[in-house]
Amino acid sequence: MALPLLIPDLTTFLWWRDVVQVSDKIFGTLLGASDRLVIDSAEFEDPENDLVETDKLFVHDSCENVGISDLNWARLTFWRELLADFTTFQLTNRGSTNCTTSASIMLDQNASPQLWRRKLC
Repeated sequence: MALPLLIPDLTTFLWWRDVVQVSDKIFGTLLGASDRLVIDSAEFEDPENDLVETDKLFVHDSCENVGISDLNWARLTFWRELLADFTTFQLTNRGSTNCTTSASIMLDQNASPQLWRRKLC
């Protein structure tokens, strides 16, 4: 087992590529020695049930000091920020005399999304 090789006071990440199951003894042992659990929900075969199982970690005592990172959620950061930006724009302009604004998301040559706003008057 790799646990004796861990260096004290060094942050330990556990990248778990299988279904998260709180009842799995190997998973529990490795998680107990980790500071952060890294998962990729894009690989879940049954996302709804797998996320419910992952949620059980938050009520489990052995996971109290373990952070959880989802690679799929990180991949969506740009899109979440883009949507939040547009939503903030809409909320700050609510009740004003400005025209309604719509948004289009277009990809440039580098496949980088760009948000375009236009007024509908």
